Amino acid sequence: MSTYIIILGSFLAMIRDLKERKIPNKLLAPLFAYQLVYLLVIWDLKGLGVYLLSILIVGGVLLIPFACHQMGAGDVKLLAICGGYFGFTNLNIYIYIGLMGGILALLVMVLRQTQVLRVKEEWKTIPYAVPIFLGTVLYQILEVGSGHLL
Repeated sequence: MSTYIIILGSFLAMIRDLKERKIPNKLLAPLFAYQLVYLLVIWDLKGLGVYLLSILIVGGVLLIPFACHQMGAGDVKLLAICGGYFGFTNLNIYIYIGLMGGILALLVMVLRQTQVLRVKEEWKTIPYAVPIFLGTVLYQILEVGSGHLL
């Protein structure tokens, strides 16, 4: 059930990021709160501690690109919540997200060069919730579900 929530949350974040170029806290807070309650019910305080530590580590690492204006605050928070869900030691999820980000950046670059995509102000940066969602789904299909989504 928790997997459905993280995929749905990252999908909604992607839609908002594409439309408004922001991922609002009112979308991220319920994801965070749901996972806290879920871990307290299913696991115990140790599971909750690992979740919070994962959020701090992933979020802390991502403060560097945020401080360099390479990533938005909503992207950092969404990835930190994903980090809490998947754990900071599970590097495969981050590889899939990074791979999707690279593919999206390459696609945007090609579209700009061929003038298919006019360089509007909002496409000077890439909405990173897109690769977060796509990487999460790809991870679920290839790693967790052995070829099946969920």
